[in-house]
Amino acid sequence: HSFPTRRLSDLFRLIFMGASQGIRNPKAHDIVAQEDPDRTLDYLGLASLLMRRIDDTQRELEQRGS
Repeated sequence: HSFPTRRLSDLFRLIFMGASQGIRNPKAHDIVAQEDPDRTLDYLGLASLLMRRIDDTQRELEQRGS
């Protein structure tokens, strides 16, 4: 049994919002140098994956006319 496409889109959007808050907000009010290039790449990879999944599900919804 799979989730409806719209629900998947909503779930990935919520994950992205939570990750954005958890990564960005603690540092938003201070100047913090990210000194670990591997961690920076991990953050960028996570954001890229989530945005791609949101885009994919939105495109699928548009193709279905939902």
